[in-house]
Amino acid sequence: CWGENRNGGLDRPPAGALSALDVGSVGACALDADGEIACWGAPDDPLAEPPGGTFVDVAVGWVDWCAIERAGGIMCWGVNEYDAMSDLPEGPFAELTVAGIHGCGLRPDGTIECWGFTYVGEPITSPAGEFSQVSAGNTHVCAIDSAGGLQCWGDNDWGQLDDVPAGSFVEVSAGGVHTCAIDIEARMHCWGDNSFGQTEVP
Repeated sequence: CWGENRNGGLDRPPAGALSALDVGSVGACALDADGEIACWGAPDDPLAEPPGGTFVDVAVGWVDWCAIERAGGIMCWGVNEYDAMSDLPEGPFAELTVAGIHGCGLRPDGTIECWGFTYVGEPITSPAGEFSQVSAGNTHVCAIDSAGGLQCWGDNDWGQLDDVPAGSFVEVSAGGVHTCAIDIEARMHCWGDNSFGQTEVP
């Protein structure tokens, strides 16, 4: 790991082979080869102590982190601000994304279910249709639908929902209040807040 080391996020990454990794604002979590969770960098005990058991995916948000159990259910731990993680949907889920005070899960049938809130207190909705990937930003969510197109929803205070590019895409990643996606020709597209040059593709 490299970068700013404010919370000790560079000091304690686990040794050995890892099967999944996610990095958030205050820490990171990984799954080891056996599916057990190891987290580091979090300054608060509720985040630094993940649940026991074995998992297939892990997602690091702001003050709440979540993981998918082998049976497909979701477990979350952390601060649970505004009770955002108190009413989790039942599984099974195949993919998980958490950011801000909300999360979304991708089910094996391609449908998405979201929970929690935006920073202005509005519930995060769940889109209709089938999708291949979903990624949550701090105040919005973007996903790739079954036709390869992008769909985004949530807050639009920083233009997160404006100028969403058309076309077919293979990967999408939502940041704080911006998003980037790679299309089928391996071209990068970014949109939303550009306060620090986030959307200026090199």
